[in-house]
Amino acid sequence: MRFMMNGTIGTIASMIFLPLAGMIYQKLPMRPLLLVGASMGAAAQILFSLSNNVYGFYVGALAAGIGSCLFGSIPIALILAGQKSKNQGLMTGLAFTGSGIVAFLFSPVVSWMIEEFGWRIGYRVLATALMAIMIPTALFLVPKNTRKEKGEAAQNASKAVSAYMNDGFTRKQALSSPVFWIFLSAVFMIGMITLSTQQQLVAYWVGVGNSNTFAAAMFSVVMFSGMAAKILVGSVFDKAGIRKATIVCCALSTMAYLSLVFLTDRLSLLVPAILFGVVVSVQVIVPTYLTNKFFGNKEYGSILGIVNTVLFLGVSVGIPLSAYLYQSTGTYKTPWVIFAVIMALVLILLLLTDHLTGSHLNTEKQTKNL
Repeated sequence: MRFMMNGTIGTIASMIFLPLAGMIYQKLPMRPLLLVGASMGAAAQILFSLSNNVYGFYVGALAAGIGSCLFGSIPIALILAGQKSKNQGLMTGLAFTGSGIVAFLFSPVVSWMIEEFGWRIGYRVLATALMAIMIPTALFLVPKNTRKEKGEAAQNASKAVSAYMNDGFTRKQALSSPVFWIFLSAVFMIGMITLSTQQQLVAYWVGVGNSNTFAAAMFSVVMFSGMAAKILVGSVFDKAGIRKATIVCCALSTMAYLSLVFLTDRLSLLVPAILFGVVVSVQVIVPTYLTNKFFGNKEYGSILGIVNTVLFLGVSVGIPLSAYLYQSTGTYKTPWVIFAVIMALVLILLLLTDHLTGSHLNTEKQTKNL
């Protein structure tokens, strides 16, 4: 029980520091912040490898939680938001799919290292790999914060970029706006129902009569489907627009939860496994892409930090909630039905946010200016 607090400390640290990280990224250059965050993450892994008691893991979890805020979703989202591209949704999907693929491929390597050389060596390998990835990323892939422009055309382009990056809400304006709290309600609900379902899928499929091996195989389908869905969903947002894409994604996600209730045998289990990949993609696209489209670039990092904190809070509530609903009713089907209704409510809240911010009009205006 004391060791399980390790994960809780890391999660709480991330939730508290995320809004601060967003504000810091609005003020300071990205490259050194990425390196500081990566260094903290690597130091946490080294500390884990050297710890002989649980308190060393607590300190490491605190450092890892804070560090992850500086090299995780916020800098990725800021880089994507700064790209004046008609395919920003696709780029968002590709970015988060790529990180998922890296994690998927690296996981068995770390497991093998732990089995062969022990858990201390495994943590040190993680620290080395993190710095090996983040140092070249920060130095060569992250754009510089300033650049010298020459000529009238270059100056006009610079002004256009400046106007683009300063369009939208400030953090203070967002927090004082009712529409922002409507959007946060949708984000909280998404966090509440997505990860909590993912953690229960294998147990649920075993409970309705499938073998452990088959249930695990179906969960692998969910993960692969989620990778593909992030790219496809991002493309749909680019091509169809926010309103139509939101309707399609939330409708498919609602169907995913209902299919968990009614499709439980081997022949039909592939349907919910594939559909749930869309649910996984919604968890990424809504906080990252829609925050930018609804509230603009002006203080995007700071606003995104708040949004991601609310997403974490939703996850923190959703996991014990799904467990409570299962224990109270004796079946997972009850939470799945409730979560389907919640996803339908998410659709209503997102459409209301879109209507009140006029994001579809702003997006068209920005596209013309490009």
